[in-house]
Amino acid sequence: MKFKAVELEEAQDIFFDDKTAIADKILDAFQEIDLIKKHSTQVFKGASKLRKRTMDCKANR
Repeated sequence: MKFKAVELEEAQDIFFDDKTAIADKILDAFQEIDLIKKHSTQVFKGASKLRKRTMDCKANR
């Protein structure tokens, strides 16, 4: 089966666009993961401070 150069070039463009779209989605996913890590770290720090305050209050009774 022979392909015309134009058809082959179009197929390569479509393939490249698909790969680029997939790469963009993967990058977005990693950025979301980083954002979740930052938020969970902040939540953990907040929970630790709250726990410490609770323990201090109980100790001061």
